[in-house]
Amino acid sequence: MHVFNAVKYIECQLLMKESVLPSAIIHSKFLMWIALIIIMLLGISYVGFKANKQHAASASSQDLTAAASVSSPPMVTPADRILSTLPQLNVLVPVLYSTQMILPQISVQDGSALWQPNQQQLTIVQGTVLAGVDLSELTRANLNLSAPASLQLPLAEMISVHLDDVSTYDIKTGQKSAVQLGTSMTESQLEEVRQQMKHNACMSGILQNSSESTRKEVEVLLKSMNIDMTVNVTNPLPCEGT
Repeated sequence: MHVFNAVKYIECQLLMKESVLPSAIIHSKFLMWIALIIIMLLGISYVGFKANKQHAASASSQDLTAAASVSSPPMVTPADRILSTLPQLNVLVPVLYSTQMILPQISVQDGSALWQPNQQQLTIVQGTVLAGVDLSELTRANLNLSAPASLQLPLAEMISVHLDDVSTYDIKTGQKSAVQLGTSMTESQLEEVRQQMKHNACMSGILQNSSESTRKEVEVLLKSMNIDMTVNVTNPLPCEGT
């Protein structure tokens, strides 16, 4: 009898386990799907968060770059500073040469000779010649930015020739002659006088003096601009007629 009761008890326990097991399995599967769905939602949220963060970082970087490009002025090189300053000065150090020369015998426009019979006359021309280095001719070709940096000045030139006075004097009396050459000289004669004045000024070294004076002034200017650069002069051309 006891054995029969024990067998019945075991059968009841087995039946109870068989009825509970499917319910536990179903519940476990349901929880697993819920967990998977939660994980997927978290993954999608994380990916979206990273994408938004990268987009915001990229936009911020672009904004910073744009702001920097707007607020930061363009870089100005020493060459830019030189070429924007020195050429505006044109002829920085003009050199003036005053000359007084005696003219040879020249006929006046009507063909009559300057020299009158039994009268000795002397014609004296006073004039000025202006020379200088025109800094407006400076270009990048004049600059050497490789160490040691240097600047080559343009060629010094005669800028102007002006006849201040042409007077004819009587050698015996020292008075001005009745015939004044200055009022009767032709344009070709005046041009010949100007060329002679330019030649005299050239022979005096006016071009070399102008180049050297300009070199010294440009060196001072560059130092005031905090630019360390050697200034070289261009040797003047030989004087015409020498």
